[in-house]
Amino acid sequence: MNKENTNKIEKIECIKLDEILKSLFTVSNKVLINMINTIFHENYSIKDTTITQETPEFTILQNNVLKSDLILELKSKKKTQNYHIKFQTKNDKTSIKYMFEYDLLYAKQKYYEKRKQNNDKIVFHMPEDIIIFIGENNIPNHMDMKIVLPDEQEKDYEIPVMKCSQYSTQEMIQNKLYPLLPLQLFNFKEELLKLNKEKTENKDKIDDQMQKVMQSAKQTAEEIIKLQETGKINPEDMHILLLAISNLFKYLNSKYGNDTKLNEKVNIIIKTLYDSIVEERGIKIGEIRGIISTYIEFKLEDDEIINKLKSNLNIDDEKANKYLNNYYKENKK
Repeated sequence: MNKENTNKIEKIECIKLDEILKSLFTVSNKVLINMINTIFHENYSIKDTTITQETPEFTILQNNVLKSDLILELKSKKKTQNYHIKFQTKNDKTSIKYMFEYDLLYAKQKYYEKRKQNNDKIVFHMPEDIIIFIGENNIPNHMDMKIVLPDEQEKDYEIPVMKCSQYSTQEMIQNKLYPLLPLQLFNFKEELLKLNKEKTENKDKIDDQMQKVMQSAKQTAEEIIKLQETGKINPEDMHILLLAISNLFKYLNSKYGNDTKLNEKVNIIIKTLYDSIVEERGIKIGEIRGIISTYIEFKLEDDEIINKLKSNLNIDDEKANKYLNNYYKENKK
């Protein structure tokens, strides 16, 4: 494969990963606020705080490093603050430069948005930053740069680093970092990367490693279901996180393992766990859309979806068909 095609494939893979990472921030406000409180050492009240995505997310590709940026605005009775979150997969020392540029442009944009409301002194409010590293261990605890002003004053600009690999599944749960749980699968990335340097010779070792990733996917999915059962996350949060596990496994398998049969095995594992939770509790009408969406994303045919709805929800064929048809009308199949 020539270099141009390799670069195209890597770019497509980065975009896929970016989309998966973005999905982690579509969980409920309650779950997101709890995570922000932990990451930024805040104490926002879930009841009195609103959270919005302030700007569109975007991806910058530099030296094959994924840089997915997201700014969230939290408003409470006490304050309003913006938070800039970046996921990163490689130790790129220039990241802080890009984040500083981004923050400055963002602050400038916010100033111009509010300029008509306020004619006072120009003030740029920079967001609070964090870099979340996934899949790497040998990285610093923070990144910094120095800004020298014309009068020779020096200003240190520092961004803290959060290393997902340093958190066990239980530590993530204890710290209410629920949206980051699917990233446990990336703890195997570093070893897979080493083995892939001699892919043919290390095929058996790669297969063994992917089996470990699959086991991690199952264990993480089980923990997510427990969180839903205990009311710490809602059914839609569960749907988002389970789907992220499936998609992250496919990403890792495609990039390092490439055994398509394993993708189906993971789908079956997660579908089985998902079916069990659907069977055990009453389902509200509004939640059925999420159930159908999950089955569609797991590549079930319409007949299979109808049979599962009938079995899991204890409904007849007519009602199952009605639910599925209504879903397609709402989503314009």
